[in-house]
Amino acid sequence: DEDQAELVRRAFEDDTLGMELIVAQTLDEARKLLREAAPDLVITDVKLPRGSGLDLLHQRPDPPVPVIVMTGFGDEKMAVKAIKSGALDYLAKSPEALAGIPHLAARALREWRNMQETERAQQALQKVEQRQKIIFDAIPTGLFTTDLETGRIVDANRAALRMVGLGRGETVGALIRDFIT
Repeated sequence: DEDQAELVRRAFEDDTLGMELIVAQTLDEARKLLREAAPDLVITDVKLPRGSGLDLLHQRPDPPVPVIVMTGFGDEKMAVKAIKSGALDYLAKSPEALAGIPHLAARALREWRNMQETERAQQALQKVEQRQKIIFDAIPTGLFTTDLETGRIVDANRAALRMVGLGRGETVGALIRDFIT
């Protein structure tokens, strides 16, 4: 809707956060801009000419960008659908909400950066855990790791499995005391 697009433009004109606004009029134009402009954030209406803003959530660019979905209806089901489809946030349009879009965009970008940082940290942790597992399995001495509260075996390296003559599936979860003689 051109009137609402103008309200959003005006909100960003007064914005002191230094954001640049690029407006797409159709779903196809939005897809093209996603490929070519690599935006930091997408704010889309649910209803677009020749499509739905939710379609942008299913065809994310690489790298992905955060998406805020807005609609003229305060429809809770649509909000849930948007979030489940991958939207970072959902906005029911009103003059007040549209005027606050620059602040919503700034908050969404901060949240997105935090999510990306958390994801990178999780990936780094997984790499460290994989290296530790390789080292654990390569140690020639039999090693068991156990849950201190239950006394159950959580893991055993190859040497430990050879010592007890059992496979990992038979050993993990067993009580460590069953292997001590």
